[in-house]
Amino acid sequence: EAGNRGDQRRFLRSDYSSVIGHLCLLDYYIKARELGWIDKTLEPVLVAADCNPINASLVGYWRKYLTVIEDIKAEPNLPSIAPLQQDGIGFTVLQSQAYHYWEAWALVQAEWEGQKLPPLLQLSDEHLERGRRAMRSAAGISESEWFVCLHVREPGFHSDEKGLYQTTRNANILTYELAIDAVIKRGGKVVRVGDASMSPLNRAGVFDYANSDIKSDWMDVFLAGSCRLFVGTASGLAHLPPVFGVPCALTNWCPLGMRSSYGADRFIPKLIRSRRESRLLTFQEMMSAPVHHWQYKRYYDAEDLELIDNSPEEIAAFIAEMLDNPEAELTSDQMRFEKLAASDPVCYGSSPIGRSFVTKYSTLLE
Repeated sequence: EAGNRGDQRRFLRSDYSSVIGHLCLLDYYIKARELGWIDKTLEPVLVAADCNPINASLVGYWRKYLTVIEDIKAEPNLPSIAPLQQDGIGFTVLQSQAYHYWEAWALVQAEWEGQKLPPLLQLSDEHLERGRRAMRSAAGISESEWFVCLHVREPGFHSDEKGLYQTTRNANILTYELAIDAVIKRGGKVVRVGDASMSPLNRAGVFDYANSDIKSDWMDVFLAGSCRLFVGTASGLAHLPPVFGVPCALTNWCPLGMRSSYGADRFIPKLIRSRRESRLLTFQEMMSAPVHHWQYKRYYDAEDLELIDNSPEEIAAFIAEMLDNPEAELTSDQMRFEKLAASDPVCYGSSPIGRSFVTKYSTLLE
């Protein structure tokens, strides 16, 4: 864990910076350290030298809490840094006990929120002003107007047209039209985020930032950290807004055994239909092994299971409740869902399920 110098350092592998979701997972790692669950006498060092960090702007924000090595040549006393990289995505040791990283994230975030501690990051004044100027110029959205970010995972970013990657987490942007209407009806604007591989989204009230000329790493961070609500799917980008204290409405979530751990987030999952038995799996079945952590379509196909995306009406109702009353007390059906989730030790996460969705499918709570 320590380098060849007087002080001790704890090296974090570059997989923390290779994709946006992993870069956001530094949130729980640093919080664990702040809570004293990871040894605070060891200086955390992110090794980003063997890859180009997915978002240099976000890496810059994390420098408040750790050191970043981007050039091995600047470390002459570390001729071979690879063996020193102890911590990576997979498992995390908290207080001498190893946890699956999703479980560790849930435990840390629950303690953090239980102590009513604030988000680790906030946008700088300079970043805010720069982003607002860009929004006024490119999207016609003034500082006095509010907006919702929309990100629907597609296969383009991972060049996965053949469905070999985690396509279970993808969805169709066209099924979000009613949700966009719900935002506009309430006086907001929609900013579609993502990358240039996204299907174009051209309609009134929507700024297709993903396919715009102003897309950049710093603007990605600004939008995620300044929107009123982030509407997303099971994608790494959905981990970015909560780092800045912005709530997420997570749609078409899959798998159900690995949900968000931020208390302000809400989600609605993809349902699973058994073709053999001509029925929907119950929520408990969806949260139980082996289905609970499946992210590859071939696993479902092998068991003759079919994933069912959220309908446009379900998504719109969910977004409406998140905008109208995001802090509403949990209903009895939501509490029943939480009880089922808590009964399975390998069902990780704590964000509540959407009210209207779980009411509609309350029979799956049986």
